[in-house]
Amino acid sequence: MRNSTAKKQGKRRGRRLGALCLSAGVAAGVMLPVSMASADEAAESTANVAEMPGAPEGLTTLTEMPAGGGSPIPEETREAISVLSHSSLDNEILEFKWNHDDAGLSIFTHDIEAVAAAADATGLFPADQKIDYIPAAVTKSQLESTVENFVATLATSPQGLGDVVSVTPSSDGSRLTVGVTELPTQARRAAPLPSEVDGLEVTFEQVDESVPTTRVRNSSPMITGGYFAGQGSACSTGWPVRRAQDTTYGNLSADHCGKALNSMWTWGTSGQGTAPINVGLTTGQAAGGSDLEVFLGSTASAVYPYVYTTNNNDSTTGIPIRGYANTVVGDRLCYSGAFSGLVCGNEVTSASSYICYAGFQCYWIATTTQIQGQPAVGNGDSGGPVFGIVQRADGTLGAYGVGINSGITGGSTSCTGDPGYQRSDTDFRLCSKFVMFAPVARFMNAQSNFVMLISSN
Repeated sequence: MRNSTAKKQGKRRGRRLGALCLSAGVAAGVMLPVSMASADEAAESTANVAEMPGAPEGLTTLTEMPAGGGSPIPEETREAISVLSHSSLDNEILEFKWNHDDAGLSIFTHDIEAVAAAADATGLFPADQKIDYIPAAVTKSQLESTVENFVATLATSPQGLGDVVSVTPSSDGSRLTVGVTELPTQARRAAPLPSEVDGLEVTFEQVDESVPTTRVRNSSPMITGGYFAGQGSACSTGWPVRRAQDTTYGNLSADHCGKALNSMWTWGTSGQGTAPINVGLTTGQAAGGSDLEVFLGSTASAVYPYVYTTNNNDSTTGIPIRGYANTVVGDRLCYSGAFSGLVCGNEVTSASSYICYAGFQCYWIATTTQIQGQPAVGNGDSGGPVFGIVQRADGTLGAYGVGINSGITGGSTSCTGDPGYQRSDTDFRLCSKFVMFAPVARFMNAQSNFVMLISSN
């Protein structure tokens, strides 16, 4: 969610813009050539990252794994998932799901034979990794096309439904659960609710609206998870990127934060001895169909690939960014927005739901639940990082980017970090343990013009 800067005290005031984006909203939500050798494919999967040397001054590197920060998925397995997702078989795979009971991986795929053959022939996965290949009803592109067209149809249908908040496909793509703000009784319906679409089973349920969701550091460089502002709102910085064609730097953050093209967003706040630093101009929704946007126009000296990993009042502690990874159901991730600070132990419950924020467009989004019931994200955290933490053999920690904070459901004034409040329908900060994020891999897999910046440390 983004936060309004027009009415903020310091950095603490939210603005509601519809379904809960950490700025505003409505929710729903849900290529490796087989011939390539696994080593070559692994190299290809890292071709869209670029290292930056050195370390930012005034930052302390976190040395101990935070509570809930470790992912249950082995690093070799995660790398194999990334390789498959960058391959020509990506469209055949609907979902990767980690099973905590037996440390097994389920792959829901429309072409079991081809996906299994690719994994076996190239030796992608560790020899002891248990894998179940489960048939999917449709391909990824077929499923997404069906969902997007169905939501557009419901917007003009006579059934008397409330706003569509979410469409969540089952893991195998055979069923769609449609969340709406109001589910009319049969007597009030102008027409029966559809029970199927394009051969997929459809059910409806009434749900809460989705709402789009502060650390302040005034010195360069920009760090992922810090406060940045523009167009009367405040969000959190996301992943640092660089455009290949002209080496222009930018920040991959939330699309719903930016309201119009070519508007400058800045890092830090004025009135504290230094002028704010330009993050970049808004450029519109990024490739991949999710709540992602590149804020473009930073300078190299203003960018560094570190992510904050402490509470919302600490702008000095972080860990280096070491790459990005695909979204896997069952994985456990960390959020680190500028307003809420670091909260780990967020388990992925859906890798691909179709979320529609009120007043905004619909996006393909992933969802998580905080396993201890702690509020994980709130207004002002939009655009901030979603990541896993990797510990190397030498004990050093690093982050792999998985997503960007997008929205919440079931919001309340109980918050981590900056206090929650609700003074009116347009003046509030709400938080939740139920969070939605935009998967970074959707953007990285859909384009070749931008690379993510990673640390050489």
